[in-house]
Amino acid sequence: MGPLLQITSIPCKYELSVERARLEIDHSPGRVEYQRNPARVEMHQEISKMRQDSFEFRKGLGLKTARTVNEESAQRGVQEAMRATADYANFGNQLVHIEQGANIPDTAWSQYFQRATEGELVFVPLSPVDISWTDGGADINYTPASMNFNWNPPESNVQFVPGQITMTITQYPKLEIEYLGKPIYVPPSADPDYQASA
Repeated sequence: MGPLLQITSIPCKYELSVERARLEIDHSPGRVEYQRNPARVEMHQEISKMRQDSFEFRKGLGLKTARTVNEESAQRGVQEAMRATADYANFGNQLVHIEQGANIPDTAWSQYFQRATEGELVFVPLSPVDISWTDGGADINYTPASMNFNWNPPESNVQFVPGQITMTITQYPKLEIEYLGKPIYVPPSADPDYQASA
């Protein structure tokens, strides 16, 4: 008689998904920034100057302005008035003493002759031309060219991504038991194929 039970073992089935560890690198290149300032030349020039004042010179030649003529005329008028007053007072003083033998015509003639012969000898022009001189010059300011550098070094950002294992079970393990024999009847006479023993 053969075995009555057939036992079948079904193993577990699964799928593995493996993701390797990796390094992610973000790299930015270096940069050079520069600023250039060009050379400059600044120049300030002042020309020579000559100042010529001929007012007193022209005044000595008789080329006078209206203001100068008015001022001199006013001064001359005051002086002449004072002089005439003095002459008249002197002439009157001489006439007062007529009893002492004063001669009126001689006295008057001497006063007139004295005024007629008065004069002044001058050299023209009286004042030279006033000349002044201011030296010129030039100021030069030179600023050389310059260049400024700014260095930004390269940067690298490293990020570690760890590995990952994913397991998916596609079939669970199981055990199948199959009975290979015939049914057992109780009582045995219930078996359709039962044959009574003689």
